[in-house]
Amino acid sequence: MGRKTTKLAALRLGAVAGNERAAIFTALLDLNPWPAAILLDFSAVDYINSAGIAQLINLLRHARTRGGVLRARGLSEHYRKIFRMGVDGVH
Repeated sequence: MGRKTTKLAALRLGAVAGNERAAIFTALLDLNPWPAAILLDFSAVDYINSAGIAQLINLLRHARTRGGVLRARGLSEHYRKIFRMGVDGVH
């Protein structure tokens, strides 16, 4: 694991579904050096399908194994309940 030079990577998401979602999460997983924190802004997201939730959980696990933190903001109450089970910070 290399030295972290990036403190925060922030991303504002639209609809978390389909090929665009896969490309976004692939790019996040490939970040090098890994940032100390990733902030995902869901304020423009109305729906996250099960594959999107699975990819978010994978991203969370990846962040934790690399010593980083995954934070989410702008989630609807429904998704806040889901992500409270595993995401470090929900605002």
